This record gives sequence, structure tokens and C-alpha cells, in this order.
Amino acid sequence: MSFIGVSLKLQKVRTLSLLSRILLLISCSWVTTAYAGQEYRAPTVIEASDVFFPTAGPPVAAISLLVTVESDGRVSETQIIDSVGSTLSGEPYQGTLVGYVEDSVAAVKQWRFSPAIDLTFKRTRSVASIIFIYERVFDLGADTTVIPAIKTVSPKAGEYLPPLASRASRAEYPLRSYISTARPTVVLKLRIEADGFISGLDIIRSVPALDEPAARTVRTFQFQPARYEGKASRSTAIVAFVFLPPVKRD
Repeated sequence: MSFIGVSLKLQKVRTLSLLSRILLLISCSWVTTAYAGQEYRAPTVIEASDVFFPTAGPPVAAISLLVTVESDGRVSETQIIDSVGSTLSGEPYQGTLVGYVEDSVAAVKQWRFSPAIDLTFKRTRSVASIIFIYERVFDLGADTTVIPAIKTVSPKAGEYLPPLASRASRAEYPLRSYISTARPTVVLKLRIEADGFISGLDIIRSVPALDEPAARTVRTFQFQPARYEGKASRSTAIVAFVFLPPVKRD
């Protein structure tokens, strides 16, 4: 092979190598840019069931927890962030909320989750934020029962912390509606912006007569936004409304 031929071949190899590097840089840049415009893909509930309601306790309660979901969708850990209750008169409930906590943890362990997706679009271990709102329904008309403020926590350095509710409300139960289940549960997935604003929601578990009241109420919630690598981030949170309707008297 002539010297000119060898030179041309080497030049072609260098050109192809340079093009490959350029394409790789463009690809990495596109993935990063595309991901940056999306929410942090936290794990989410894809199938939920009704939740048991404690036999004793306050008429309204909120349980905020973090759930660690493995890359296979399995729940491996639960961490209670806060548990608060309220009396019918609107005063903070001073008794124990152990039953509410136990029922919340038992529920998430039965639900099916879709795991988080990392920057390379692979399934990964991550944490989901879930808040349960329990409400005993009394045929007393509207009342002034409110839920006390819910505490939040700060993220650890370099870790992802999903949105956490800091203020929640009870939903208005339509007393005249027919509900076929004894413990109706509405489960919603919320999209929380980096400023804590609720920009949208999806209904994961539906109870037709209760979907609209739950969706309307959840938009009044206040959230501490997610944080990822030290910065506020768009992400998702799960809210479950659990009702215990009044017993019908003959």
C-alpha cells in the first residue's frame, strides 16, 4: 500500500473517531437536557386497594411517610415523618395514633409500585412521599375540623428527598351519595413543582362519588418541594384519602 493510501486511511479513521466523539457528546447533552426538563421520576403507586380504618382514634388524622421502593418495585423500608390528628371541635388530638400509622404502613406494603428511573433511564432504588388522610364521616353537616400543621424534614447532602406535605385538609364527603365499599379510598398522584405548587394530578384509585371532592381538596395542600443534589426539583407525591362513612340506620 502506498504512503498516500496509508495517510488517507489514517485520516478517515481519525475523522470517524472525531465524529463518534461529537455524536457521543451530543447524545449525553440531549439526555441531560431532556431529563432536566422532566420531573424527577420518583417511584409511584400503580395499583392500590382500600385501607383499613382504625376502630378508635380521632375523626380526622394525617400520616406522612417516606417509602423506599427497590428497583423491582418492592417496598423495603418505611419511615414515618409525622402523624397528627384533630377532634371534631378542631383541637389537636392528644391521644395515640399508633393504629393509623400501622394501617398506613400495612397498606403501602400491599400496593404495587413502579420504581424510579435514573438519568440513564434504568430502574433504580428511590423514595416516595405518601400522605394518608383519614376521615370519620358524621351525619352532622359541615364542621370546622381541620388538620394541624405537619412537620417536614431536611434532605441529607447529595440525596433525593421527595415532596412532603406541610399542610393538609379533610375532604367533604357527599353524604347523599351511594358508596359501595365500607372503607372507600381515593389515591392521587400529584405533580409538585420546584416552588411547591401543585401543577397537576392523576387518580390512581377511583371512587366515583369521592374523586371530585378529593381532587378539589388536595389542591389546597401545601408542600415542601422535592430536593435533588441540593436543589429544589419537580417531582411527585402520593395522597390517599381514607373514609369511614356513617352507619346507616333503619
